[in-house]
Amino acid sequence: NVNEQHVKYDTIDQACQESRAPWLGHGILTAEDLATPGVIYREIQHRNHCVLDIATRARRIADKRGLKLSMAARAWYLRSAVAEGQDWPRWCEAGLLDFICPMNYNLSNEIFQKLIDDDVRLVGHTRTALYPGIGRSSSAGKMSPAQMIEQIRMCEKIESEGACLFHLNALTDEDIRLLKAYKDGK
Repeated sequence: NVNEQHVKYDTIDQACQESRAPWLGHGILTAEDLATPGVIYREIQHRNHCVLDIATRARRIADKRGLKLSMAARAWYLRSAVAEGQDWPRWCEAGLLDFICPMNYNLSNEIFQKLIDDDVRLVGHTRTALYPGIGRSSSAGKMSPAQMIEQIRMCEKIESEGACLFHLNALTDEDIRLLKAYKDGK
C-alpha cells in the first residue's frame, strides 16, 4: 500500500532544497514563492514526481513478489490530492495501481455521495478496482453503525468492488453484527 504519510515535503530538508534550487534559484519556499502560480505549478510537479517515484518502485516490488498494489488516496482530488503530489487518477489510468481506496471519510452522506461520484468519474474507466473509504471513526468524526451500513449501500449503488472501512479498532460488536447481517441479507 502506497502511503504518502511517509513522504514529507519539509521546506528545510536538504534534499528538497537541493532539488528546488535549479528551477527556483533557492531551496526554501518563501511566502512570495507560494503566491506565484508558476512556482506553485512547479512545486506540485515536484511533489507528484516524488510520490510517483515511490509508487513506481513499489509497483516493481509488488510485481516481483506477485502482490497487488493499492493506495489509500487523499479524497478531494483537486482540493487536496494533487497539491500533495497524489495524481492517483493518472496512476490508475497508467495501470500503476491494482486497487484504490480514496479516503472519503465524511459524516455527511450527501458529501460522501459527491466524493464517490467523483471517484467513479476519475477512475471508473480504468482497470483499477475502486474501494471507497468509509471513516467509521476518523478525523472527520465518529459515525453511527447505521450510517456506516448506509455508506456501504451507497458504494454498492455505484457498483464499486467494495468499500474500505477505517479503522479496524473503531469497529464495535454492533458494527460486526450489522456487517454480517448486511452481508447475509443486504
